[in-house]
Amino acid sequence: MKKMKMTNQGMRKPRMTMNSKERDKSLKMDICTHPGSFEGMCALYGKMLEEEPGVKLGYIHKGLRFTNDEIVRLGNIDTDNLLHHRKLISVLDLDHTLLNSTLLAHLTPE
Repeated sequence: MKKMKMTNQGMRKPRMTMNSKERDKSLKMDICTHPGSFEGMCALYGKMLEEEPGVKLGYIHKGLRFTNDEIVRLGNIDTDNLLHHRKLISVLDLDHTLLNSTLLAHLTPE
């Protein structure tokens, strides 16, 4: 929002002011923890980041990253949702399944 300000010579000069919503957004951007980013830009506010912390999730979309805390938070939300709706989710990882179902003494180098 532009407001005009009177100067000593009587000429008007534009002055920039922020309304309360703009001020709140600016403050939130300053304290944002950047839980996720996409190609170097904060996923919440669109601010360009100097460094990209977190885990790459290139299998979802190239350039997508989430911090460890955000991954845990989203996992907890998903788990709570599944428990609330009494849904069962199963993930099969053949390597770990084989190791977990076999005694180490029975394994051979072959």
